[in-house]
Amino acid sequence: MKALDILASSRGKIVSLGFTKKNGEFRKMLCRVGVHKGVKGTGNGSAPPMPMFRVFDMKKNAWRMVNGDTIEYIKANGKSYNFPRSV
Repeated sequence: MKALDILASSRGKIVSLGFTKKNGEFRKMLCRVGVHKGVKGTGNGSAPPMPMFRVFDMKKNAWRMVNGDTIEYIKANGKSYNFPRSV
């Protein structure tokens, strides 16, 4: 199963993921997808380009974009999924 499929199937539940940021730094995040509370509808309304995924960071209380190609692990629905990256 691909990382983006797992995120999409989490149905708004909190998931933990580890990924590499654009600047090369590794980051761990508790996040949710499908959050609608507080959305004002003032954005451009378009979906992010693949493989980017829009998530809501639970600790920073803000929206973030995650590149699905750089996700190294996801913990969701009581299961752990690893996506080792080749160097």
